[in-house]
Amino acid sequence: MVLKMIDTPVFAIAIAAAGVPQKQSRRVVALEQKLRDAQLDFEKGIRYADGAGLAKDMQKAAGHHRKAAETDHMPAQYNLADLLDSRAPALSRQAAESGYPGARE
Repeated sequence: MVLKMIDTPVFAIAIAAAGVPQKQSRRVVALEQKLRDAQLDFEKGIRYADGAGLAKDMQKAAGHHRKAAETDHMPAQYNLADLLDSRAPALSRQAAESGYPGARE
């Protein structure tokens, strides 16, 4: 799912023209920017995971998905869960090798 990008100044002008109070319009513009940032982090996470235009790096992919997921970006939440689930056996084995009680190899 790709969110439609809206140019913030144009969006702010449209809100003002609709008669939305300035204080409220600032909150709407701030929310729009937060959604835009989450989408960009989500897309960066996909590119790092796939190695599309960037060196493949699953840790960076997880970091970008985590950042987007924290803003309730559902596709990022799903991808992050998938990335962490695929790493679970390796992480468990690493913990067991380090002597952590209860960890399975």
